[in-house]
Amino acid sequence: MFIIDFSQLAIASISQFMGELGSGKTAKEVEDISRHAIISSLISNKKKYSQKFGKMLIACDSRHYWRTDFFPQYKAIRKKNRETSAVDWEIVFGAINKIRDEISSVFPWKVINVVGAEADDINGVMVEYLQTHEVSGSGIFDEPQPILMISSDTDNLQLFMYENYSQYCPLQKKMLARKSAVDLKKHITEHIVKGDTGDGIPNIFADDDYFVTREEGDRQKSVTQGMLDLFYQHGEDSIDLLTDKQIKGFDREFIRKNYRRNSKLVMYNEIPDEVKNDIINQYVNETPSGDLELVRKYFIHNRCKLLLNELNNIG
Repeated sequence: MFIIDFSQLAIASISQFMGELGSGKTAKEVEDISRHAIISSLISNKKKYSQKFGKMLIACDSRHYWRTDFFPQYKAIRKKNRETSAVDWEIVFGAINKIRDEISSVFPWKVINVVGAEADDINGVMVEYLQTHEVSGSGIFDEPQPILMISSDTDNLQLFMYENYSQYCPLQKKMLARKSAVDLKKHITEHIVKGDTGDGIPNIFADDDYFVTREEGDRQKSVTQGMLDLFYQHGEDSIDLLTDKQIKGFDREFIRKNYRRNSKLVMYNEIPDEVKNDIINQYVNETPSGDLELVRKYFIHNRCKLLLNELNNIG
């Protein structure tokens, strides 16, 4: 199986048209441009990877994340940046969501879209699920099938704990090198302790709203390599091992709270059980409702004439 992060693919597919999308295009014009770009990209990936990895799974972000309930500042910095952009992101995301729903109802492709879940959640849950389900029986013993993740998100690097997992990074345009167990643990430790600027997660010394309220010139307290080495060895217990000089007046319980905050937001094993169950249930119980005839009519209706030539590459 190969899993595609739909939101990443959609935005990357239409990025070459961003200049046009910011020049007063109507919602319908944005939708038409986006539809052709997104579906072309999905077909291209299917042609490239289906022979080696089998079926394609499209993982989608829902309109609401469980992480936002837990941490309201989650990804708030992205919203703040988009408010100053020349692109009307409300129209763009409206088009992407509509096309996602069209793909789900028209194409014979598996689309997972669970309320409260991000594509990351689907990635983590499905890779774990497939370790013991839909295994390959080609050898003497059943083995997990090879899984390819098509995503530039570094959160997915923790999935290298599974031997059958590989990841293609569209941003770098290359397959990512496997991480050793040591390097993987170091990566996860750094991610928790230093946070994730892109997702609006501060480091363990900063308040929840650091990225939302900071003024120009503000800096988080730096995390030294010595601190990272300590956390790598002792995990959360390191908070009690840090010297007073290292924490410089920060309360240890404040640091502990933030460490647990970041771990909850970063680690896939922290995904709530109800979200995990909803993802698996949708995957197991819902079959694609579309077929090639519906796709053909869909292309004609939406004037996607060039895509009609790709019908044989869709099923």
